[in-house]
Amino acid sequence: MKSFFAQFGLIPVLVIAVFALQTRNEVKAVGVLYNDPGWFYAYDGNEAFYNDRDGPNPDYINGDEENRPGGQSGEAALVFPGFIDPSCDPEVPGECNVDNEKGEWSFKSSQWDGSAPGDPLGSIPTGTPPLLPAAPGGVQTYTDGGTSYLRIQDSGQPASYGWTDKNAQAAPNTPRQEGNNRKIQFSHNMTRDSAFSDDPAILDNGITISFRARLATTATGPLDDLFPEGGTTLASTLPWPTDGFGSRVYNDGRGMFHLTQTGAGGEQQMAFSLMGQATIDSDVGIIVTKTGLVMNNKANSAAADDVDTNHANDATLNIVEIPSEDLSDWQEFWITIEALAAPVDNNTHEVNVYYNGEVTTPETFEIILADENEFNTGAFLGMGTSSGSAPGAFDVDFYAYSEGILIPTSAAVDDADFDGDGDVDGFDFLIWQRESGASGQSPFSPGDANGDGNINDVDLAIWHGQFGVAPLSAITSAVPEPMGLATMVLGLLSLAVYSTRRRPTKLFP
Repeated sequence: MKSFFAQFGLIPVLVIAVFALQTRNEVKAVGVLYNDPGWFYAYDGNEAFYNDRDGPNPDYINGDEENRPGGQSGEAALVFPGFIDPSCDPEVPGECNVDNEKGEWSFKSSQWDGSAPGDPLGSIPTGTPPLLPAAPGGVQTYTDGGTSYLRIQDSGQPASYGWTDKNAQAAPNTPRQEGNNRKIQFSHNMTRDSAFSDDPAILDNGITISFRARLATTATGPLDDLFPEGGTTLASTLPWPTDGFGSRVYNDGRGMFHLTQTGAGGEQQMAFSLMGQATIDSDVGIIVTKTGLVMNNKANSAAADDVDTNHANDATLNIVEIPSEDLSDWQEFWITIEALAAPVDNNTHEVNVYYNGEVTTPETFEIILADENEFNTGAFLGMGTSSGSAPGAFDVDFYAYSEGILIPTSAAVDDADFDGDGDVDGFDFLIWQRESGASGQSPFSPGDANGDGNINDVDLAIWHGQFGVAPLSAITSAVPEPMGLATMVLGLLSLAVYSTRRRPTKLFP
């Protein structure tokens, strides 16, 4: 068989080599690892967006509600596009509003100003009126590597740096502040879902949830700096940690992902959070040293109803251990929760966690629930950061559930070896290029890396991530004589100068 160079020349391979070199420094989402049993997708990063169509409102003065700031507590925030008429005029008060009954997620806190992580800050909002845009952190949807995801960032305590609470005024008759982007939290009322049974005792009766998330880092999208509590000037801010900043379970069972119920024990809740090393280092109340997916504690004889991580010890901490540096990669969880037939050492519920493709053997935990429902009477899902001054930022690909206890099965593994020769190389790229655009194909047809029957950019992203089986040795062995290695490297560098990297695309208005 002719060499790749002999058939197609040097330049295509150099372009592929540049792809390979870029891939080493990019975090790409792997394919979904579990088969879909018929989830209700309470959140999907490909579909939801923020309802505040006109963004931050500098003319919100003295309580005039005709043009209220973004992130009003209890109002629809993340909604499906079909709920808004795309022809509506955001300048007409109320025309683009969404009925809360149709809102997929409502805003639970009160401080989101409608801005996104990484938006220009200008400077600390002093003077009359305060400078806009206002606060660091925020919420936005981005697309990268074929995956659309929601990014939520709470930068810490912007209030001490000049970003005051929502509705505050610098002086009478001046614009009210939009908020300071702390305590960002959303709630999803499950009783509005067509698939829900209307029984609010979801944690007692048994529920299966799945979410795919990672800690947000500047390597995978925009973030603002860290605003530590007690600072007063921008000189006091710190760079966001390289491995990201997660959170613990706090404030009576709140976390990045949580569930609430009205059950036999009244109003109760539990939570899951990605807790990295930066969280442990910054929180003097945490005495444990493990990182990973943390949840409600085991019962503690000293405080039998205390579920929060800062009150855990090595004996009561419930955590799926994952190295801190791995939490900035996508982690996919499949979790079952149900009441024990009878309490065990004062623990009332059992949690089984499958993750990242592990199917047959879950990690099993016994937990207690917090005696509170963060949202209201009934059954709710929660998502966000809700501590007053603690920072945190994470990305969500999806958050789904099904009532009852379901056992996962593995999804088909993404495969970009389109020619079946045992490696992923330039020949496979050419097959994808030739077949690109085809749809309705049989699963895993040539060029279809994820087996969905469509050959598109998602399959190219999978090829991009899997490319690299001895690519440099293949290139150097095929370089014709008089071209040496140094010349090849110069060629790579010149191409790299003109290559472009796909940047995250904002999906919110």
